[in-house]
Amino acid sequence: MTSTDRRARIELLRARAQYERILLRRAACDALEGLRPDALASGASAGLRAAGMGWLAATVRTLRRYPMLLSLASSVVSGARVGHPYARLGVAALLVWRMLRAGRRG
Repeated sequence: MTSTDRRARIELLRARAQYERILLRRAACDALEGLRPDALASGASAGLRAAGMGWLAATVRTLRRYPMLLSLASSVVSGARVGHPYARLGVAALLVWRMLRAGRRG
């Protein structure tokens, strides 16, 4: 093997190593992208819909969109006073209405 062949081989190996590093970096970025909370939530939502539990996915989506509903719902479930006696009934009715509406859509 001549020195020119050896240099060419070394350059090819360096180029291949650089290409593999680029592929590894891209795969790592894709993996991190898939681990973002919104990506995980959308994957879980699609799985719930496929399993026939679209209403649960709709509930989670609604609670993520309106975080105050989660606080009110936990107050209703725990039995804490929410002010007016009809407040618990109103919160429960609102949650049921949102679940039914989302179930009809999806």
